[in-house]
Amino acid sequence: MTRLLTALTKTLTRFVPVRSGRFVVFSLQEANLGGAGFWSNEFGWVTTLKSATEFTDAETEALNLPRSQGNDAMWLEIIDTH
Repeated sequence: MTRLLTALTKTLTRFVPVRSGRFVVFSLQEANLGGAGFWSNEFGWVTTLKSATEFTDAETEALNLPRSQGNDAMWLEIIDTH
C-alpha cells in the first residue's frame, strides 16, 4: 500500500500547477473573430502561444493592455507543471 501511495503521489505532483510569473495577453473576442487570440509586441494579434510576447509580473502592473475587439484583453499567466 505504501508503494502505491508513493507512486500515486509522484504521478500527481507532476501535474500540480506552479506559478511561473510569466504572462501573455489573451483576447477571446480576437480568437473568435480571426483565430488570433494572443498578443505579440512584434506582430500584433497572433494565433499561437509560442508567438506571443511574454511579460513579467512587474510588466503586467506597469503596462496597459492592447486594444481588442470587445475590450476583453486580459493577462493570462503561463502555468508550469512539474
